[in-house]
Amino acid sequence: MPVGATVKVTLPVDNTGGGIARLKAFPIASFANPTPLGAGATFGAEN
Repeated sequence: MPVGATVKVTLPVDNTGGGIARLKAFPIASFANPTPLGAGATFGAEN
């Protein structure tokens, strides 16, 4: 993947009970090497 490329990933999350208030995502090297490569992005309500 070239530097600066944009990738769209969808991870289905069942939150029908409303227990998930916020999700945080990090770019990682791979699923075999989950070392964070950069800052995370937060989605949802902030406390």
